[in-house]
Amino acid sequence: MILRDSVSEILRLIQMNFYDFFNFVVRFSFANIIQLCHLAKSSVSAKWCSSCTAQNLIFNLESAKDIAIKMKLTCLSENHNISLDFRSVSEEPAFLELCSQLERTYAFIHDKHEPTGDMKKLLMDDLLDMGLGKLLSTIVCNPENLATLIDDTLQNLVISHKI
Repeated sequence: MILRDSVSEILRLIQMNFYDFFNFVVRFSFANIIQLCHLAKSSVSAKWCSSCTAQNLIFNLESAKDIAIKMKLTCLSENHNISLDFRSVSEEPAFLELCSQLERTYAFIHDKHEPTGDMKKLLMDDLLDMGLGKLLSTIVCNPENLATLIDDTLQNLVISHKI
């Protein structure tokens, strides 16, 4: 009985860490989507998508999608009380800091200037200006939702901005 309880507890802890990892992948994907939209909107060149920063962000999103597809085969194929909505996450100070740090990191890597202004306003304005306001109502409950979100976002950017 003690062994069974211990195994159950270990499995519960592993599962909790798996959920935490999925939570991180979703938030990281949200941040990359926002940065890619910001890059597309703020670029003066029609070839913004071939920039190193855009390629890095697209690679991050494709990698997150690959992880999500692999996670579909696990116990996270269903909802399991996971529900992350884009609007709520995008209003969290920690998420806004993640977006700022992601932008600073790519600015540093690619030797560009640091961003200025209110990150929350900047990010929301970019999504709305690019016709991606529907992202704000997106809810991710499982890996399949995340893979679909990434596909849809990249497809919308292809249609509207010629990735």
